[in-house]
Amino acid sequence: IHVSIVNKLPANSEPLSVHCRSGDDDLGYHTLAVNQDFHFSFCVIPLLTIFYCDLKWETKMVSGDVFNAAFPNPCVDGTCVYETSENGVYINGKLWNSWY
Repeated sequence: IHVSIVNKLPANSEPLSVHCRSGDDDLGYHTLAVNQDFHFSFCVIPLLTIFYCDLKWETKMVSGDVFNAAFPNPCVDGTCVYETSENGVYINGKLWNSWY
């Protein structure tokens, strides 16, 4: 599986902070300017693989599983592309999570 998180916030926005991890791997903290992306790949262990990410922008935050092998995934051909916008984070054009 390949996961990509793309900063599609408005021009001149504050950078997007991203922190992703699984039970075994912490992928570290990343700061993305507008139109930059952070991506990672992994092999799936059926029913066990979970990757969780925190996204922060200005005073707003979104958290959640970007991949959970125990549930149907919204990835297309093994690729999950998450794009941020002013009102939340989308995958395949559908709202995944709103900022809070």
